[in-house]
Amino acid sequence: MRLRCLNVTSVAFAAALLSACGGPPAPVVSNTPPKTVAAGNTNSSPAKDPKAARLTNADGTAFTVADVAGKVKVVNVWATWCAPCIKEMPVLNELAAKYKAQDVAFVAVSIDEEGAAKVEPFLKKGVVKIDFRVAYATQDDLKAMNVVVPIPDTVVLDANGNVVEHFDKVVEKDELESAIQKALGAAK
Repeated sequence: MRLRCLNVTSVAFAAALLSACGGPPAPVVSNTPPKTVAAGNTNSSPAKDPKAARLTNADGTAFTVADVAGKVKVVNVWATWCAPCIKEMPVLNELAAKYKAQDVAFVAVSIDEEGAAKVEPFLKKGVVKIDFRVAYATQDDLKAMNVVVPIPDTVVLDANGNVVEHFDKVVEKDELESAIQKALGAAK
């Protein structure tokens, strides 16, 4: 039986945008492993307004997805302990660079409970490289919608904040690129 990663305490925002951790069971890549449950137990529901979801920068300043510059937004929810999340980052980095000139903004939203205190040292160690904006969702932000969130998850929003495509698994380059093209077409 395949298991999916599920941070039981992380709720709301990520599920508001995204849900599910594809791939084989994730090895723990941090010292504090999350709780996991069997695949199929996702208990997720869509957000009322994904672009209004509150996020936090490393310096503690808050913003919403709607505040992110860019016609098209690609929001990826991940954590330091999620091996499938780390596996997909090179694809996200590549496409973020490719579409930057076309006004596509990428945001990596960490749901690590310790936020920047955990993620910044993790990134400095070079375990994973993220070449675009990194943000954090607090437990209070996540609990706001009372939803349990599995990861990795990626959502592509058009210029109006409408969900164009939702990937509840490790996203493949061709499918993400297709969703970005679709969102760019909707922005015209």
